[in-house]
Amino acid sequence: MVRLECPRCTALFESQRMFTGCPRCREQHVAVNLGVKAVGDDFGALLAVLRESYGLDLHG
Repeated sequence: MVRLECPRCTALFESQRMFTGCPRCREQHVAVNLGVKAVGDDFGALLAVLRESYGLDLHG
């Protein structure tokens, strides 16, 4: 499973389409970009997100 994580408050978010940063930190008037966190060993889901979002061909 792929989630978005805030490096400041460590909140995890299910949505893969959050372009405005961490909503919890934003409430405190702090802008923080979210990072991608692969939970468990499911990197296939991460690759699918990259392919869909950026049109990447990661097979070489």
